[in-house]
Amino acid sequence: MLGVILLLVLMVSAAGGPADAAYSGTRPDLSLSGTTAQWGSYADYVARDLTVTATISNGSAAAVAYGVQITGASANNGVTLTSTLPVGAGDIAAGGSGTADLHFNVPESTGSFHTNISASAANGGITFNYPVNPGDLLYAEASSGGPRISVIDTTSMTVLNEFTDTTITSGNSHRIQISTDGRYAWRGQNGTTGYVEVVDLQTGTQVKRWDIGSHNGPTMSNWTKGGHHFLFFPTGASGGVINVFDVEAQTFVGAIPVGETPNHMWDTSPDGTRLWGTVGSGTTSRAVSYDISNIDLGVIPTTKSAEITIGGSLHALAVDLERPRVYVGSTTGGVNVIDTTTNTVVAWKAGGIATSHNFTPSPDGQYLMVGESSTYGCSSEVYSDWPHDGTRGPVLWALNLDTLTVDKYFETQAYSKAAPSHQTYTNDSSHLLMSTTGGVSGVFVLDPDTMALQSMISIPGANPHSIGIAGGSGGLGGTTY
Repeated sequence: MLGVILLLVLMVSAAGGPADAAYSGTRPDLSLSGTTAQWGSYADYVARDLTVTATISNGSAAAVAYGVQITGASANNGVTLTSTLPVGAGDIAAGGSGTADLHFNVPESTGSFHTNISASAANGGITFNYPVNPGDLLYAEASSGGPRISVIDTTSMTVLNEFTDTTITSGNSHRIQISTDGRYAWRGQNGTTGYVEVVDLQTGTQVKRWDIGSHNGPTMSNWTKGGHHFLFFPTGASGGVINVFDVEAQTFVGAIPVGETPNHMWDTSPDGTRLWGTVGSGTTSRAVSYDISNIDLGVIPTTKSAEITIGGSLHALAVDLERPRVYVGSTTGGVNVIDTTTNTVVAWKAGGIATSHNFTPSPDGQYLMVGESSTYGCSSEVYSDWPHDGTRGPVLWALNLDTLTVDKYFETQAYSKAAPSHQTYTNDSSHLLMSTTGGVSGVFVLDPDTMALQSMISIPGANPHSIGIAGGSGGLGGTTY
């Protein structure tokens, strides 16, 4: 009889409790506890039809895994799956186990093979994937108190894990960016000894570090050149530069000289030819761009390709995903709309915004999320272009990019006036997630169609300033905001 060495891998994540009553499911703690491989009969042996019985255990204290199914299986060494998927293992009680049979065609020349399987299970009306899809995990970065990354399952809106660096007790990370495979986080630590680091999200360990000084928000490209994404990290160190990193190679590429301190947000054009950002303050503040067409060849631009005077304090910036536009927020000019074919301001939405902290385009390119972080009431002031509910707290507006009018908004007056900082969408665009500074230490879960609050995820430690998701908004391979 053919001797077969069979390795089945089922990766899972431990569960936490539900974050809100709106999401009542808890991820069952499933693992592969055993396998057996055998020829069911001599006829099966002749037909090379090997039966593999997988035993799946539920290590949860209380969560029942309903409708457990094996949803995928791949093998090497010429072995192919012949079972029709999915293959059910039934309901598995907490502390119990279930089995499922898989059939593989094994060539006579194959002595061993390796296979990976994936599965799904339900609890509380929510279906969970095993292993967790990288795009289903959100990473929330604490805004103070040292490095702290909370791992959130966006299927159940539940905090699964938390990574902390107890060796650093002060400073904060401005933004966090996640690799497309969900394995690594790129983050920067502010403070007197600012640095950029790469964190392994499976182990929570630092695998790379560059001491580049205090910095603003990093931007990752949503395009690849030669199969590589690039990260752009602005810092006021060295006279003001944009540090460029190759994400896949985890290497430093070079520094774009700015000659003055870069402001808060930078972004890249969807075609990978331009890097946009802002510099200066007051009457001399400007939107600027650099030609990064050959950044994959190590060609670092040394001069600006465009400079457009805006005025006021510039904080928020985003590049349009479909139109030749860049949006720049100014304390004296609302939202400035720059036509990138002429490098001129062609429109602006005045008033209503005291401090536009961040802009986030919707994945379909229809809306620009405009987050105002001021916390004072202003019912006596005129904000005809920016609707709100009377004396208010900060607001996240959805600006229609076809009409440049606000169609909908979410106000945080009733939630301790938590100030919107950064936003991202789940990869299926079904939820808009918003981090905040001040008021509430949590992530707001909004319905992007109505801007209604669906849930709020409490985050341990300080308020999460930055959030990122693999392959989607805030992550490589999706939008870069």
